Amino acid sequence: MKARVICTIAASAMALAISVQLPAQTRGAAQSNLNTGWSERTPWGDPDVQSEWTTEGEYGVPLERPAQFGTRQFLTDAEYTKRLEDVRSRDERDLARVDVLSGKVEGAKCADPALARIQHDVAAHVAADRPS
Repeated sequence: MKARVICTIAASAMALAISVQLPAQTRGAAQSNLNTGWSERTPWGDPDVQSEWTTEGEYGVPLERPAQFGTRQFLTDAEYTKRLEDVRSRDERDLARVDVLSGKVEGAKCADPALARIQHDVAAHVAADRPS
């Protein structure tokens, strides 16, 4: 019985020693690998991806595939040419300079009536507040 108690205490002491030593070893290994491959990291070691993430690359990309294309993977030459022309005309319209102080604000055409009304109200407000 006495030998069993001594073995249990010895096994518990070994388990405790291993559980204390193991996190210290892994923490040291993790800290030695921090500066490989990525220049900026968070305080806890993950890559720091804080930045400006825009969706400009998705501008004009539909959320759903238009039914007119069916299951085809590629556009025809005529469809591709029309798509490029549509993008060019949209960019000319939407990226044109806007003179807000004149009260003649015509931005991107909005299909939502509530937003169109807000755009109209803002333009009217700007025109009313313009110094005479």
